[in-house]
Amino acid sequence: MIINLLQIFFWILFSILFYIYFGYPILLFCIQKMINRPKTESEFQKIPYVTIFIAAHNEEAVIKEKIMNALSLNYPSKYLQIVVASDGSTDSTENILQSFDNTQVTVFINKTNIGKNAIINKYIPKTKGDIIVFTDSNALFSNNSIKYLVECFSDYRVGCVGGKLKYLKGSTGVAKGEGLYFRYENFIRNLEGLCGNLIGCNGAIYAIRKELYIPVPNHVPNDFYHPLSVLKRGFCSVFEQQAVAYEKPSESQGEEFNRRKRIVTRSFGALVEISKKYGFFNGKGLFNLISHKILRWFGLPMMLIFFLVNGFLISKPLFLGFFLFQILFYLFGFFGYFLNCFGYKTKLFYIPFYFLLINFAGVSGLIDYFKGKRTITWTSAKTTR
Repeated sequence: MIINLLQIFFWILFSILFYIYFGYPILLFCIQKMINRPKTESEFQKIPYVTIFIAAHNEEAVIKEKIMNALSLNYPSKYLQIVVASDGSTDSTENILQSFDNTQVTVFINKTNIGKNAIINKYIPKTKGDIIVFTDSNALFSNNSIKYLVECFSDYRVGCVGGKLKYLKGSTGVAKGEGLYFRYENFIRNLEGLCGNLIGCNGAIYAIRKELYIPVPNHVPNDFYHPLSVLKRGFCSVFEQQAVAYEKPSESQGEEFNRRKRIVTRSFGALVEISKKYGFFNGKGLFNLISHKILRWFGLPMMLIFFLVNGFLISKPLFLGFFLFQILFYLFGFFGYFLNCFGYKTKLFYIPFYFLLINFAGVSGLIDYFKGKRTITWTSAKTTR
């Protein structure tokens, strides 16, 4: 009787884990094939005015190249404003910003470091754009990125548009794993976007109608809070593959662990704040939110329980095979950690290593949240600059 119950529990956990990483993308692919979203007439009577907003804290290594990249984009200059808000920078960032003598570039200097969201909330009301494009200081746009983002808003139902982040080639196992992971993430985001339910954007490149902008709580990620708030109000959130931003990946496993942990802590906070404001079960995207985010956050505990349950069933060949595969996978992840420490990298090891790293970081992030930790300010990873 107990063995039968364990087998049922085993297959339930297996189904959930398979769904999180494989079933959900497959289901999304099928759903978007069945959806017939009629195209709407363009709502633009004139070219939309766009503001590119960059919150910068100690970005002397990249800020000049970032502004030059923004100035070179293929969008009419008289309809493009570039806003850089320095968040209490203590390096030469502010000197670099003040050296720009260009009417397209607007600089705000905040003398104290109050956090990214506080800077956004403070200075967005002072921007001119009908559409606000958020980006990071180290993210460089492809030439037509703004044009592609803006075109999506010609559909009046679209309130938020996420662009595609591509990582430049890295040299460590962490960098390789991160690049592979984001190709997988972009695949899922594209499918969600085709359904009009993109759950999370990437802070490197996304846009929102200014009329739909709402202040962001200090302890949550703006690139998760904004698309969720748009969906909750009945608008669509979509993904534009041709709007591309390029960044250096994190080369350090410590930096990447801390970054992923911070993202989960802040994202769970965003979910709580959105639920307070709009209600958890209201609005669009609930199915996607549970499938893409919530289940994945609890993936590691489910994997550990799955491993333990599997251990009681190894008397049967099928379950023994599953058990041995898991041991091999965890061993490969363990070897991947040490190989990365010594600068060696191979897909056989860095894929399980990165998978385990982000899952451990996710659980650590949830623990931080429930312990009451709230991250408002932080230092950007040096290897990504």
